[in-house]
Amino acid sequence: METNLLNIKKLFFIFVIMLVGLWAVINLEITGIVSLIAFFALLFLFTRNYRSGFIALLFLKPIIDLAWDTQLFSFGSISLNLLKITGFIIPFLCLVYFAMTPKIFKVNSRNSGVLLFIFINLISIFIIFLDSFALGNVFGGLTYFFKLLNGFFIFLALPFVFDREGDDVLIIKTLFYSAITPTILSIFLFVFGGYNVTIGQDVERFAGIYHDAGGLSINAFIGFTVSVFYLQFLNYDRGGQEKIFFKKLFALLLIAANLLFLYLALTRIMYLVVFVFGVMWVIFYYRKYLLVLIVAPLLVLWIINNEDFRQRSWKEFRAIEEYERSGKQDKLFRFAGGGRIYMWQDAFDVIDNMDINQKLFGTGYGIAAHNEYIDIIVRTGFIGFVIFLIMLARLFFQLVNNRSTTLNPHFKSLNLFAVILLLCFCIMSMTGYTVSQTTFGIYIWSILSICLLFDSRNISFNPVKPAS
Repeated sequence: METNLLNIKKLFFIFVIMLVGLWAVINLEITGIVSLIAFFALLFLFTRNYRSGFIALLFLKPIIDLAWDTQLFSFGSISLNLLKITGFIIPFLCLVYFAMTPKIFKVNSRNSGVLLFIFINLISIFIIFLDSFALGNVFGGLTYFFKLLNGFFIFLALPFVFDREGDDVLIIKTLFYSAITPTILSIFLFVFGGYNVTIGQDVERFAGIYHDAGGLSINAFIGFTVSVFYLQFLNYDRGGQEKIFFKKLFALLLIAANLLFLYLALTRIMYLVVFVFGVMWVIFYYRKYLLVLIVAPLLVLWIINNEDFRQRSWKEFRAIEEYERSGKQDKLFRFAGGGRIYMWQDAFDVIDNMDINQKLFGTGYGIAAHNEYIDIIVRTGFIGFVIFLIMLARLFFQLVNNRSTTLNPHFKSLNLFAVILLLCFCIMSMTGYTVSQTTFGIYIWSILSICLLFDSRNISFNPVKPAS
């Protein structure tokens, strides 16, 4: 156990050294090369040891994300960048692990919902094959399918890879150290001049290491939530008081940095989920009901009445100004959330025009609705949508049941963290594609997997046992 933790710390400090050099190569515009090095390093670690590979994945994925615009090659309508290749490789490595391990994978109450949702998405790929033999269509469907598999296969694989007593602590510390990776990268870019993206109505948003501020906000949310939990986790640390103090200070600084990036990213759904996370954490962990009843309404009133915050965050104000200047109706596209609403209306029109088989099993194709639930209906039909909801509900009730039956305070806080995170995941899915967002998927499904690995009694860890 101590050796594993020592290896994690060594890996983290090596990683920090890599980040120092990263600033230089960003200025030289060779981030694709750095991402490629990270990709091959990840493959190398997987071939050496699967435990090291899964740990390295959490550290190296944000660096690989730097290659979002690094196209390696294209063939007709098919183009491959490093992100897509990584998305294909990770599920393949998980399958290889399942094939090579002597432990027999079994369907159980913990993983049945996830497996069923994977199966219904596999059917949607088959539907694309039947509908069209166009290589681009099939490749697009496979790309989505493998994006989805990244998080789900991590969820299925972790119980087999981390099956030793004390691995729960190892993974929690790994999740914390790796969650701050995109934070550190974004700090470098923010201090030394990073990426800014300009969206409609001349609104400029800080995008960090990503081509879209939504990517920054998702990773800032990961860093914020994991840092909040790690801060509570340190209450059970038996190290020296001075050492714990500096760890807590570090966690607080990361919380502040990630809140800053969430503000700069200007993603309003993230404002909502951070608010929900904070309110639920204060109520259920600290049990400060009165504090929430007083502070939460005051915060909402401040947001509503603060003109500077509204002008910066509510893009429809800019839309009205442009409409008044130009008189063009399309300038009101983003008014009062109009962009999302128009997309949803178009998606519902598509659903209305689907035949009965498509409504049941989907078309196999996604739709640009910026809503995971609508996309799942179009892609996998109402059957797939119901399976998705059942999968989320089962995970939710499993976590709640584990929390209510344990006497372990550390386990209670971990399950509370997972329950709140799962709720935030469901909220975020209303305006985005959280299931197929690979970096976010890998983190959240890792956390959910670890929570369900814990035994619901007063035992620290409940690894999957080899089948007899």
